[in-house]
Amino acid sequence: MAFTIPDLERRSSYVNGSLSTTPLDVTFVIFELDQVDVYIDGVLQSGNYTVTGTKVDGVISDAQVVPDAPGYIGTIEIVSARAPERVSQFQEGADLPVADLNLVLNIIAATTREIYDRVRLAVRAPFGTSDLELEKADGEVIGWSPDGLKIEGKGSVDGLLTASAAAVAAQADIATRYLGAFASNPSGTVVGQLYFNTTAGEMRVWDGGAWVVSYNPATGAVTSFNTRTGAVLPAAGDYDASEVNDDSAVGGADVAASLDILDATKAEDSVMVTGSGLATGGGDLSASRVIDVPKASGAEVAALTNDTKAVTPLGLASLTLSGIPDYIAIDKKAFNANGGAFLSLTTVRDLTDTVRDSKSFGALSANGIPLPVGTFYVRWETVTGNLNQNALSYIRERTDDANRIYGSVCKPSQTHVQSTGAGLITLAAPGHIELVIRGNTTRSGTDVLGEAHGISGFDNIYTNIEVFQVS
Repeated sequence: MAFTIPDLERRSSYVNGSLSTTPLDVTFVIFELDQVDVYIDGVLQSGNYTVTGTKVDGVISDAQVVPDAPGYIGTIEIVSARAPERVSQFQEGADLPVADLNLVLNIIAATTREIYDRVRLAVRAPFGTSDLELEKADGEVIGWSPDGLKIEGKGSVDGLLTASAAAVAAQADIATRYLGAFASNPSGTVVGQLYFNTTAGEMRVWDGGAWVVSYNPATGAVTSFNTRTGAVLPAAGDYDASEVNDDSAVGGADVAASLDILDATKAEDSVMVTGSGLATGGGDLSASRVIDVPKASGAEVAALTNDTKAVTPLGLASLTLSGIPDYIAIDKKAFNANGGAFLSLTTVRDLTDTVRDSKSFGALSANGIPLPVGTFYVRWETVTGNLNQNALSYIRERTDDANRIYGSVCKPSQTHVQSTGAGLITLAAPGHIELVIRGNTTRSGTDVLGEAHGISGFDNIYTNIEVFQVS
């Protein structure tokens, strides 16, 4: 197996933000599974992990450190830890396989690299120095310099002992000043001593003759107020009106009297709040009052007749009269096709094409426009040809002829007359509306309901109906 020992530390580093048992790769080759050390935050680990890997031709290149549960957290260092030893002995005069020789040389190189890495971490003398001498006076303590780059004197042993003794004395003094927690008063010895009384739930201080409360806790009782001593409770007369308000007109010898004055002069029974215009309700302020303003429905907004209700944006939203129609149907015929004959005194006009159906009302059926329940604004225009009689157009509900919107009258003196109309129609159930021509005499000519213009390449439009859903 061919490999090299690179010029890199034989060390693998990881950082775990939380406990994890995820296997950690050993990023350098080893020769035995027990030849690594594991450190967590600088502390050598032992017995809490397993090293796995497969040896091929004397080398383990896929080693992993598997932490035991609950896992590792912190900075993890995996370091090569091969103790120097000889593991091979070649026989004199025998063949020397290259693979075996390379393995031995790699083991030597790996061991040398480990020694090199560790020497770099040792205290070393600068080049040109024959010996490393740590000079210090007798009785002096040495230690690392603040920058951690050299060793230096830290002072005499006596001085350090003195400083340590002072620290111990300060700690002892604190222990003398604060005694701890007790259920009853301990023996006081020094003025200013403190302890916490667990029975009363308060801190006490020794004044030289007795233990007294050192502060007034949030839940403690007032012991002196307005010349009264003991367990003092609030009483009438403790406060006067000037201490609770800055209105001299209120007056009152105390708080209770001031409140009586305010109660007697309150305005809730004399001030009235009432509605006007579209608003109704109200009353005096002795109780909660409601001012009601009724709103108009979409149908009421469209009808333009109600004068007692307010119009809201929702009501206006139902009006699409100024926008694009919800449904458009037309009677379209070829350039040389007439509008049709008048074979009945109430002839339903042809509707051949749906131009728009934005609300999916449905397809035309027998010249009728399908509509759901609701109120609709309908406008139309249609023409007649050689009708030669008084006639008019109107929109009706197919199953209720009385539910109509009337259009304009066609005059008999004209051979090509337009009839228009517009209005609201309401369907109580889903149904169809249709456009009707009403006359006095039937006529069979195909040009009676419109004469073709005869312009090649252009269709004839004899009828146009637009529908807007109001509600």
